[in-house]
Amino acid sequence: MRLLISCLIWAWTISTVNAAPPLEAYGGLPNVDDMVISPDGTRVAYFRRDGETTMVLLTDLKDGVIGAINADEVKARGLQFFDENTLLIFTSETTRRFTIEKYEFSAAYAYDIERNKIRLLGKNLEDLYPAQTGLGQIVGRGDGGQKLFMPAFMGSLGTDPTYDLISVDMKSRRERVHQKGTQHTIDWIVDTEGTVLAREEFIENRDIYRIRSKRNGNWETVYERKTKFIPFGLMGYMPDGSGLVVANRRGNSDFTSISKLNFDGEIEENLFSRKDRSIEAVYNDLNRKIIGVRYSGQTPAYAFLDPALDAGMETLVRQNKGLSVDIIDFSLDLKRVLIVISGARSTPRYFIYEPAKNLLSGVAQKYKEIGDTDVGNVIAIRYKAEDGLSIPAIITFPPGKGPKESLPMVALPHGGPASYDSMRFDWLAQFLASRGYLVFQPNFRGSTGYGKSFQDAGDGEWGGKMQDDITDGVDLLVRQGWADPDRVCIVGASYGGYAALAGGMLTPDHYKCVVAIAPVSDLIRMLNDSKSDDGRNSTTYRYWSIVIGDRKDDREKLKEVSPALNAEKFKAPLLILHGIDDTVVPYSQGKRMETALKKAGKEVRLVKLKNEDHWLSQPETRLQALRELEAFLSTHIGE
Repeated sequence: MRLLISCLIWAWTISTVNAAPPLEAYGGLPNVDDMVISPDGTRVAYFRRDGETTMVLLTDLKDGVIGAINADEVKARGLQFFDENTLLIFTSETTRRFTIEKYEFSAAYAYDIERNKIRLLGKNLEDLYPAQTGLGQIVGRGDGGQKLFMPAFMGSLGTDPTYDLISVDMKSRRERVHQKGTQHTIDWIVDTEGTVLAREEFIENRDIYRIRSKRNGNWETVYERKTKFIPFGLMGYMPDGSGLVVANRRGNSDFTSISKLNFDGEIEENLFSRKDRSIEAVYNDLNRKIIGVRYSGQTPAYAFLDPALDAGMETLVRQNKGLSVDIIDFSLDLKRVLIVISGARSTPRYFIYEPAKNLLSGVAQKYKEIGDTDVGNVIAIRYKAEDGLSIPAIITFPPGKGPKESLPMVALPHGGPASYDSMRFDWLAQFLASRGYLVFQPNFRGSTGYGKSFQDAGDGEWGGKMQDDITDGVDLLVRQGWADPDRVCIVGASYGGYAALAGGMLTPDHYKCVVAIAPVSDLIRMLNDSKSDDGRNSTTYRYWSIVIGDRKDDREKLKEVSPALNAEKFKAPLLILHGIDDTVVPYSQGKRMETALKKAGKEVRLVKLKNEDHWLSQPETRLQALRELEAFLSTHIGE
């Protein structure tokens, strides 16, 4: 098996390595995070964290801080400017109100910067559904910038709510239903005049996908087809209003493209596509008028309709080769772009980029205690799996260390599994590297970013070829002499947590320890829960039945690759970390694994993370998790 180093800053030098930053520098949420830029490009807003205090700060790029809000009372998820004087704050709260099952109750607030006042949006709506999970998506601004449009679930408790389009007059504060949706509505597109260009619907129990439009004053069907899955992604609309924009695959292409969907239902032309990369993100303005796209890859690439922006970003990416240049937000005229640059030898920083001048201006550093010399070198490699498939992966070396040393290693498979690791700054990988561990992040089959065939190759391969891809990479790095075979641990969260458990179950001699964060441990139970919670005909249940397997037809195979049903096969000690408020993978999955291991007489410790969700959103419990992880690894594979 041959190792191909495909993208690398190979610049190790013999130098003095400073003491590693404290655990809190990595375990706490970033000191500066979720930054956004105002429509005129003169202001930014962001979360600022110092110790246990989280603030939302508003900063004029010339005059400094002009406003601040204490965000400790809510679980703030994101920020967005409505105009220069209004900042939108999106929050969620894990709750059981009005229902047995936990869910994330969502809300949106508007902060008036000049008056220093904040108010909850939607509270004046008479029929707002009490168990609200719909607020937090702004789909447009209309009436000369006076009105805000957002979807929300509407209806009384106990009914099947509709997903309506709400208008909020930001001056008079009047809130009303702008257009009624249905129980099957999933998205809205509206222009600056408030005209509904698209209402997207998917009727799961009848397998009908439909887009309707009211651009001519009456509802008209733009597109409809019979399908068990949503056929493409509705992304926005054309700058000239001549059609909608969808993400799809044309012909036999393995990669996604962005195309125009005419209002007569014809998918007309490719606006953006590449033969070697998928489209990872679509950039729109506040009304979802398309601006451009980001392509997947170990470092991102871009394409834009605006020639100056397109040329400027191509120049900036080229000037920062080997680093990840990530676009975060734009000014309305596209003359100022908010970006984050990170990667090998670079701690993540926010910059304002002016394409016309090729001018890059620093704004803030995300982690104040992590400097450039603290960042471990990051390289991208490819290796051949046992069946010949080429597997991309990311390797992070401890600061000051290189490939000629046999190091203790942590295999760190990502979650999803529909996701992938890149050369962006990864706080967990960099923390592990700072503690002296070589970190291996395989993009096993089933990962996104490498085409449909590569992703589809993971269907039905949980605990099968997906796991073999991880094992093959571990074996290769041991043979290369980069990893010490007697000091290898596997760590993962969500699907990565399952992969960590599967590694301990299926290849018990490979790993000296196993750490699973919010893991799936029983695949049959997971499928049963999805069928019960989402419904037999739901897209979610159908998706998992394809990706994991059919709970009836594949039952015996699913039993064989469910760690909780094979606890006797484990040899290495296990640490399980699971948030009690996890609404994605229930805490019961982690508890079920612990119970099975204890019954089998295995060494296991389950740490219950109180008030924590699936994403380690709370600073206190993220720090708790990192302390547990550091101590566990040090005991089993440390010096």
